[in-house]
Amino acid sequence: MDGSGYPDGLRGPEIPLMARILQIADIYDALITDRPYRVALSSEDALKILNREAGYDWLDDSLVRKFSQICRYGEYFPVKGRSMLASYYA
Repeated sequence: MDGSGYPDGLRGPEIPLMARILQIADIYDALITDRPYRVALSSEDALKILNREAGYDWLDDSLVRKFSQICRYGEYFPVKGRSMLASYYA
């Protein structure tokens, strides 16, 4: 959100909404998925990291709050114990 990581130097609302949403979903998926160098984090730990990064202005704070609500109370976004990408191939 601060323009430091986006290739065109876009900041805040200049970054397309879909890119901001996908960024949050991609980071969350990476955190809750086992990696060769670490085990998957819990959903709650992943959400804490997203909120911390939003506090640094690296992510859209309002979208992270909405995403967190969906994950915490979410019939809308149930976590099945595997990554979102893996569910497409199951």
